[in-house]
Amino acid sequence: MSAAQADALRMDALAEPMPAIRWPSADGQRVLDLAALRGHFTLLHFWATWCTPCRTELPQLLAMHDLPGAPAIEVVLVSIDDSAGQASLSRYAETLHIKAPIFLANAGTGDADFWAWGVPATYLITPTGQIRGRFLGPRDWTASSSVQEIRLLLDGDHP
Repeated sequence: MSAAQADALRMDALAEPMPAIRWPSADGQRVLDLAALRGHFTLLHFWATWCTPCRTELPQLLAMHDLPGAPAIEVVLVSIDDSAGQASLSRYAETLHIKAPIFLANAGTGDADFWAWGVPATYLITPTGQIRGRFLGPRDWTASSSVQEIRLLLDGDHP
């Protein structure tokens, strides 16, 4: 990816393997093993209930799938809320009409590097498990320019 493409996406171009991390779901019903994401492109999105821009961005990120020409990409939501219990996360998800599973990060395991800058922070992971890039801060994921930029990036990076 060129520097101009990264600038257009407000993305930090990266090329590093995804670490082996496991996060429990907020409902306690499953565990996300990042190794299981291999085989398709993934947007790994870190957010928090106290993050005002996240409140706008989360529904847009999830709505991206329904847009014309939208890329085939898995979206994984990871909350960094330390004190938010299952009930408060469930209420928050209901308020925003989020049906996707929410996973809980654990800062004590060293995975806080993912959101050291703050939230929202979104990582693009390739089907081979490489971190391709990082988007810091909010963006309008439903804007046609965002969809087209992501699509171009994915088209140039198939395994």
